[in-house]
Amino acid sequence: MLPQGLIVSCQALADEPLYSSFIMSKMALAAYQGGAVGIRANSKDDIIAIKKEVDLPIIGIVKRDYPDSKVFITATRTEVDELLDSGCDVIALDATAQPRPNESLADLVKYIRNKAPHIEIMADISTIEESPTRRCIRFRLYWYNITWLH
Repeated sequence: MLPQGLIVSCQALADEPLYSSFIMSKMALAAYQGGAVGIRANSKDDIIAIKKEVDLPIIGIVKRDYPDSKVFITATRTEVDELLDSGCDVIALDATAQPRPNESLADLVKYIRNKAPHIEIMADISTIEESPTRRCIRFRLYWYNITWLH
């Protein structure tokens, strides 16, 4: 379980000026020095670099576009497998009811729980109404996005 306190998101996409695993690892170090108790990071490479820099729990995501879906945060088993290889402590995924590119949210959660029962799973939602518990999928952790910028 994640400790109580500030979790800092250290992410940059390929078209952004700070895009670099090295830079993200230094952002995570600055967050740690400032009192963060956890880091949220995008991509296997960034997570591996951050783990070398700080000893904090890491919430891992992979942002990837799919032409047939608006879901782009840890949307498929491919992204889940990348995160499992990264050594992150928590896997976060879009838990909204939006159509997914491959398997259902329930199938993806089942895949994670079967493959890595020790990994926590975090539901990314933007409203309480999107809560996956309404679809009988239980999560212990939620990440609330005020607005989806994608």
